[in-house]
Amino acid sequence: GCRDHVLLTPLQLKERFPWLNVEDILLGSYGAKGEGWFDPWALIRGLRAKCLSLGVEIVDGGFPVSAVRNCDGGNNGNG
Repeated sequence: GCRDHVLLTPLQLKERFPWLNVEDILLGSYGAKGEGWFDPWALIRGLRAKCLSLGVEIVDGGFPVSAVRNCDGGNNGNG
């Protein structure tokens, strides 16, 4: 629900969030609590699981840095 949301004027926004540029803001909505959270690892695991279910082959690991080439065709100086 929206029980803990407040509407803030540009001046109120600037007072609460001094780093915010409010030049082109007319009104702000702020959720005082219950805003939730985000778990990036859960997202990555979910994306990986879905990709696997669609038949994507995931290759773990990397490649040697010496295999990286610069635009001029030379290596990056590491090999």
